[in-house]
Amino acid sequence: MTAALSVTRQVNMVVVRHALDSSFALLVRIFRNPPPDTIPKLLTVATRLSRIGRDEIRRILFRFSRDLAFSLRGPRDPLTVFWQRVMDTDGSQQLDATERILALCLSEFEKHTGRNHDLPTSVYLLNFDIFERQKQHQAQLESVKRQLEKIDCHYIDPRLLNSLLLERQLAICKMELEARRPDRAEAALLDLDVDHVNPKDGPFRLAWLGYVRWIRGSLAAAEESYRDGFLAAERTGSHDVVCEALFQLERFLSCTGQPLESEAVRARRFGVVQRMASIICVDADDGHVSDCGDTARGSGPSVLKILIASGAIGDKWRPSAFAELVEGPGALLGSGEVASHVDDGQVAGLEDEVCAGMSGAAPVSGATEGSA
Repeated sequence: MTAALSVTRQVNMVVVRHALDSSFALLVRIFRNPPPDTIPKLLTVATRLSRIGRDEIRRILFRFSRDLAFSLRGPRDPLTVFWQRVMDTDGSQQLDATERILALCLSEFEKHTGRNHDLPTSVYLLNFDIFERQKQHQAQLESVKRQLEKIDCHYIDPRLLNSLLLERQLAICKMELEARRPDRAEAALLDLDVDHVNPKDGPFRLAWLGYVRWIRGSLAAAEESYRDGFLAAERTGSHDVVCEALFQLERFLSCTGQPLESEAVRARRFGVVQRMASIICVDADDGHVSDCGDTARGSGPSVLKILIASGAIGDKWRPSAFAELVEGPGALLGSGEVASHVDDGQVAGLEDEVCAGMSGAAPVSGATEGSA
């Protein structure tokens, strides 16, 4: 996902594919012994690629996964067959197919591992981020509550439990804001025990707190929350989380009539961006990022979460739904054989070509946790 965002403006597919080489090299290791979260994670990344307008990279990801499974595991392997069937699915039906696959993953893992195993909760959070979050706030809250009722809090991974609790309180917060009760929205966020918030989620919670206080007219308290969010982001050691927190603070200062302070924060954000090397900006047009104008026209105070930041121009940022990709489960595969769709010459050199790039592949500093 990071590599795809780094070539957001690039249309030359040779350049795009080269930018993806290091990321795809990691898939060679994964496909040798696929963990149970392989398919849900890759499908989630593919959905994100579609939502940022990079369907051609989504298709490259599917094709690479199919060819790699073919090369390493053979044409009859269920993983090869699965990716071929994904490729054969019409683009207009991809989203529905992904939703059905994730739902089936959730059902199967609950059946085979029990509801208190981490995998079902991981898949639920993946599904929630991609699909449930598009629904009404009341529906989001009911969904999270049902999931919390299913699990035993004493057995589930604390990080997953923390994510569920945060989603619940955020849903309550949004409902209260929708009902024009910002005082209750603030209380919903404050009711969340800060000791039960994952480190990378802390800055985002504080951004929401600042947003709610901004709406209430408590500008000093709101600014304090945004600045606290930046300090919390610094403690994570993640450059993209720091950039996100700085962007939240920058936007607040700009929209509340503090242009000099906003420019200082922006300069600091770009300073962090410059140290992020290959991670570049996700720019968006004016339709994606609203200005600080009349709230009656849909702009004004807002909360954005930027999963990936970058250099280059970086003056506009694409907003993204709140999410950290968590561990998810995997393969629910069919049976069959794939042979005719893969070029033999490409397959013959695939593994050697990708592995050759591994020597230069290194983890990208500041990449969002869970990015593929």
